[in-house]
Amino acid sequence: IMRMCNTHRRLFGQLVKQLLAEGKKDKARKLLEKAETAIPAYTVPHTYVSGSVDLAEAWTSLGEKKKAEEILLPLLRNVKQYTDWYLGQSDARFQSNVEECRYYLIQFNAAIEALEATGSKQYAMYEKAFQNAYMAWGARAGYGEE
Repeated sequence: IMRMCNTHRRLFGQLVKQLLAEGKKDKARKLLEKAETAIPAYTVPHTYVSGSVDLAEAWTSLGEKKKAEEILLPLLRNVKQYTDWYLGQSDARFQSNVEECRYYLIQFNAAIEALEATGSKQYAMYEKAFQNAYMAWGARAGYGEE
């Protein structure tokens, strides 16, 4: 069921972005509100896979930066926990999970970019956490060596 909910939220996000691209802001706002009631965050947490970054970017483009933050901050906390967990693994375990950690770093970066556009006070903290995680991943994955 969760995959289906993620798919539907992602479709909401894609449609909203298309409506915004066509200049249909009122329809986009109504659809965002519908997405919130149809697939509430308390039932289906916001994730990168579910298109939540798209929803947040749409709220930001409509001037609703607080709503965007409400989506992005829990998503960032979750992604940071995953990257911290992967980076805390022993070398052997980390090496078998290098790509999974990279996958979460990609999510981390996308959410941070969206958060920056909101002007959030939390941006600097998450940007620094991302940079530290990325550097640690690169060093442990062997990308920092020449």
